[in-house]
Amino acid sequence: MATMGVVEVTDIVEAIHREILLRPLGRFNKGNIEHWQRGITGRIYGTVRYTMQLVGNNLASGLRLYNTVSKPKKYNLYPKTYVAWSIF
Repeated sequence: MATMGVVEVTDIVEAIHREILLRPLGRFNKGNIEHWQRGITGRIYGTVRYTMQLVGNNLASGLRLYNTVSKPKKYNLYPKTYVAWSIF
């Protein structure tokens, strides 16, 4: 959950960064936003998102594996026996 929070905060920070740089210059339009995403800044933010998603997925897998390994299994030594009642 923490890594997803970092991804969402990265989206917010990127939007603020883009807004602060492009809006005062009059460049806040579709063409410049697409150029922003292909540029170095967009790639850095994309790398941060990708890395945090990778860390989150691997951490979740590791915790899931730890959870299955750490729980002791309960074995029943004797099978359950059922008494069948029949009416003659």
